[in-house]
Amino acid sequence: MSSTASVIIVEDEGLVALDLKRRLERMGYSVAAQASGGREAVEKVRETAPDLVLMDISLGEDLDGIEAGEIIRGRLHVPVVYLTAHSDPPGPGAADRHRDGPVQTLGGNDHLGEPRMAGGHPPLGR
Repeated sequence: MSSTASVIIVEDEGLVALDLKRRLERMGYSVAAQASGGREAVEKVRETAPDLVLMDISLGEDLDGIEAGEIIRGRLHVPVVYLTAHSDPPGPGAADRHRDGPVQTLGGNDHLGEPRMAGGHPPLGR
């Protein structure tokens, strides 16, 4: 059994996903898989049983990040941390869609901001 925590990155912007992967690996985490959509994320979690999922909220397909996260947490029992490029946390619209109530909070925050450079562009991993 590996002592390295495994993570799945769910992000539909390729450069952001690549940057997150590189950062996580430099910190010693194992990136078990990457997905660009909600349905793909659910399948990858079923296949790899990661310790954690980093989930973009807005994925641009029929199953968004909150819906996919609900399935992953509720049915597959894997924790999900939501990522967003927006500076404000998910509002009432997102919580209203979430069947189990509002997005769970993590020490007062319910999301993490995606890495961005000045001007709003994702950073290039080094």
